[in-house]
Amino acid sequence: MLSSGPNIFIIEDDPVYLKMLTYKINKAGYTNLTSFASGEEGLNALTKGNGPDLVLLDFQLGGLNGLDTLREIKIRKPKTEVIVITMVDDEKVKQDCLANGASTYLLKEQSSVDDIVSYIDRIKKKKQSYRQKIILIAGVAIILLIVMLYFMYT
Repeated sequence: MLSSGPNIFIIEDDPVYLKMLTYKINKAGYTNLTSFASGEEGLNALTKGNGPDLVLLDFQLGGLNGLDTLREIKIRKPKTEVIVITMVDDEKVKQDCLANGASTYLLKEQSSVDDIVSYIDRIKKKKQSYRQKIILIAGVAIILLIVMLYFMYT
């Protein structure tokens, strides 16, 4: 189990696909999952708590559609990664999603859940790498400060 895994929101109105997706992601060790059956539900929870690092977003939702939900996510939490997962094989829709901040656009029938888990793995590694760089920079800054203080007072 990965305790430092990303916080993941799944916005999916197909209960069968949602159950399969949740099972596979949990099996891969990611347990910080919260699911929502509509874009409105996901958006309502977006700014509560830590919020998501990643949103798996179905494009065809009842009520607020995936593109409008994506736009709102990027307005409220611009750094949140969003993977659009859909049955809609339409180049214009894909380009609209990517232009509005989707990290990628996956077709359900062409992409396996393992592809999605691989993408989550990459996000986790990127996040860990970023943290490691911040720690390294902070460490170097502290050492430089100590050296400067040493030479100032000796």
